[in-house]
Order: sequence, then structure tokens, then C-alpha cells
Amino acid sequence: MNDQDLKKFTKAVTDSLKPLHGEMAKIKKEVGSLRSIQFINSSETNKIGQDVARIDSTLDDIKETLDGHTKTLETHTRILGQHTKMLSEHTKTLAKQGKKLNDVWDHAGTLTEDLTRVQIKFESLTKILNQHTDSLNRIEANAERNSDDVSKLDKRVTTLEDQSGIVPPPELTAVK
Repeated sequence: MNDQDLKKFTKAVTDSLKPLHGEMAKIKKEVGSLRSIQFINSSETNKIGQDVARIDSTLDDIKETLDGHTKTLETHTRILGQHTKMLSEHTKTLAKQGKKLNDVWDHAGTLTEDLTRVQIKFESLTKILNQHTDSLNRIEANAERNSDDVSKLDKRVTTLEDQSGIVPPPELTAVK
């Protein structure tokens, strides 16, 4: 192969490689784009990693706070349970006291009825007593008048007996 053949061959190879140069330029451009995207993705991945780390840190803080709130809630739930038990006991005691109070109220009602009957009886007895007192006062006044009359009569009879000389038997003499 001489120089001219070699030039022709080179030119033929070069001409046939020209379309490949365009394709190579496109491939280089796409590889460059991919490297840019890879760089951007790497940069974004770093940012995402940092964001994930911040989120993890924040989640740890939230878990600690949540654990604290959970413990507080458990304590309050336990205290509430104790208060509920005490309230239940107080409610039972109150129910017993209420029953006793109802019994006392019922007994007070019975006593009120009894007292009303006693009051009515007392009023009727007071009325009878007043009537008897009036009668006794009249009897006493009559007895006093009769006593005066008996004294006067005894004096007259004694005077007559003395003047007549009659001695009466002791059962017929007035006792003073």
C-alpha cells in the first residue's frame, strides 16, 4: 500500500467515522449531563441525609417527651384510680347514712303522729281539768258556806240544849 492508498484508506475510515464523532459528541454530552445529575443527586442525597439526621434527632426528642408524658399519664391514671376507689367508698357510706336518715325521718313521722295524739289527749284532759277545777271551786265555796251554816246551827242547837238541859250523845255532836 502506497501513500496514496493509505491516504484514501484513511480518508475512507475518517469519513466513515465522522457520523460516529457526532454520536460520540452526543454520548459525551449525555455523560456530562449524567455526571451533573450524579453530582446534583449526590448533593441532594447529602441534603436528604442531613434532613433525615435532623428528623431522627427531633424524633428522639419527641420520644423522650412522649415517654415523660406517658409516665405522667400513668401516674395520674393511678391517682385517678385511687380517687375513684375512695369516691366509691364514700358513695357507699353516703348511701348507708342516707338509709339511716330515712329511718330517722320515718321514726320522726311516727313520733309526730304520736305527739299529735298526745297533744289532742292533753287538750281534752286540760278541758276536763278546767271543768273539774271550776266544779271544785264551787264545791269549796259551798263547803265554806255550809261550814259557816253548820257552825251557826251548832251554836243555836248547843245554846238550846244548854238552856233545856239536854245532853246529846257524842255521835250527834258536831266536831270542830
